[in-house]
Amino acid sequence: MELDFNSKIKRFKQYKMLSPDTVLSKAEIHEDYPHLTFYIHSLLEYLHILKILELAKDEQDIVFRGMSNCEWAPIPSLARYNGYDETIEHYMVDEFLSLRPEAFQGLRTNFEILAKMQHHGLPTRILDFTENPLVALYFACEDNPHSDARVLCARASLIESQDNLVEAICSSCMQTALQNLRLEDFLEGTSVTPYEYLSRLYLLRDSRLLFVRPWYWNQRISNQRAVFLIFPNALHDYLGFLTHYKEEPYDNDNIIINQINEIKKSEALEMVYPIWQPTNQTEERFKEWSEKHLPVENIPPERDFVVNHVTMQKLFSFHSHSDIILQKGIHFDYSKYGQLLFGRRFLLNSWLDSIDNESMKTTFCSIIVSKKAKKSILSDLESVGIDKSFIYPELEYTAEKIRKKYFFT
Repeated sequence: MELDFNSKIKRFKQYKMLSPDTVLSKAEIHEDYPHLTFYIHSLLEYLHILKILELAKDEQDIVFRGMSNCEWAPIPSLARYNGYDETIEHYMVDEFLSLRPEAFQGLRTNFEILAKMQHHGLPTRILDFTENPLVALYFACEDNPHSDARVLCARASLIESQDNLVEAICSSCMQTALQNLRLEDFLEGTSVTPYEYLSRLYLLRDSRLLFVRPWYWNQRISNQRAVFLIFPNALHDYLGFLTHYKEEPYDNDNIIINQINEIKKSEALEMVYPIWQPTNQTEERFKEWSEKHLPVENIPPERDFVVNHVTMQKLFSFHSHSDIILQKGIHFDYSKYGQLLFGRRFLLNSWLDSIDNESMKTTFCSIIVSKKAKKSILSDLESVGIDKSFIYPELEYTAEKIRKKYFFT
């Protein structure tokens, strides 16, 4: 069995020679980052860890994201706003294109449109990474002097911006509403089938995360060696939900009725989807109140039918020997019938999916940068040419660098 990124790192003698205070213990690891975590105080220590990561990457690439506060979550800017709903992305993109159409002439794909808008500060479903670890370290150190920083590192299989799945996901910005849109309807007009969509996002292990190398359209994005992680919308098992709760579908399509019957016959949904747990104090208080005041006799526990890679693999396992899914060697493929069923089974949620826990454990590691070292590390980075005028090569930043050199301000 192939070792994951964390396990491979630990095999090298260079890792075993690290001082005890360089590697955090399990008790010290952040719950949102459940993986191997280093702690450094200097550029030299950082470079030493990079050499170990390089040994462990095999034929894949390593990408980096610098965050000036180690507590921040790795989520795209579109998901950070409280007022986000499924229509905002479309209206922001449409307005930007209407106001400045000349700025987007020559771009070939929806991904390139979103990437350029992200570059200019518009909230998108894209999260910035870089292939240059020194650029990531600069971003980690440039702000928040009173907080430890984090450089998030991932072993990645980079794909090109013209990838069909990337373009299909980014076409969401052209949709006025996504919530409760059937997967087959969402993919209509693209070259991606429901099977390819589900397989690549939920069944594959090493390429589940979509790290995309963009077209470098200006000097800044070239200097930063930008890589983007694309976040699709989360999926909801609509027909699984209806089957479990014995509810009627909103349409009486015979194919839908047949699939519900197939689910009843072939799938043990209680083994797939976990019982819903409240995630904050408000939900906890409601749960306590409902247990006291609402009738619960003969009502099954509420289950979470949001799809993830674990639930999808369990669903596929139920049908691995049926006429819905055909096995070809180590690969699965849909029959024509199965293709239709899975395309209609899943609906898009309004919110974006997140990095799944297994990927966070096995594909990523972190390097925490001491807040006390940020200033000296920035000075050391400047001595090797990684400074603000390199990261932001526009003329005003070059002028700022020259001004500080001569006026010491």
